[in-house]
Amino acid sequence: MDESRLSRPGTGVLQVYHAALVGWLRWLEEHAALLTLIVAVVAIVIAWVIYRLDDWHEREGVLRALEAELDHHKSWVGNQYHRGMVNPQWADPDYMVFKLATAAVDSAIGRGPGLFVYGDMVAALVRYRQRIETFNQYIDAATYQQTALSLLTHPPKRAVDRIVGLTTQIHVTAIGDRTMSGAYLEYERLTEAIQKERCTSARVMVWALFGW
Repeated sequence: MDESRLSRPGTGVLQVYHAALVGWLRWLEEHAALLTLIVAVVAIVIAWVIYRLDDWHEREGVLRALEAELDHHKSWVGNQYHRGMVNPQWADPDYMVFKLATAAVDSAIGRGPGLFVYGDMVAALVRYRQRIETFNQYIDAATYQQTALSLLTHPPKRAVDRIVGLTTQIHVTAIGDRTMSGAYLEYERLTEAIQKERCTSARVMVWALFGW
């Protein structure tokens, strides 16, 4: 038997693997700069995607909070009160209207400019915040009068009329209707602005991807 033809089992396979490994290492060495660039680009893309996802989730949280707060406000400022309107309840000096909190609106104004796609969203938030502030000021004035009136055993008619007038102003002046620049009109405008932000338009998608 020709011993020169004998070889250890698996030697040929190992040689093939060794040659492949050497070739792969040589290719990596030759393309090291390109591979470094690719890794850097992939890392940047991953970091950017994570950053945009964080902004998207923050935006969603702000919009959901606004929707929840407006839903709470709806029972008051979501109704129209026309000029000359009279409600028998308003003639009751003990009739109470409660102030509205604007925690979500205030947060959105502070955080929102970079999270909203359309510029009219921030303007709608600011206008609505101002109208709610006016609404709350009327309530403060009425509450002060009611507190003073409660201390009197026989309050004068003028004092009662003053409270009734303030209660009417809360509804007709501070809230109003579509023809007046009151809380109702700004509530409607803000609701429309939120719905616009919610639309899955090309502009929203561009913002989601690039922040523009």
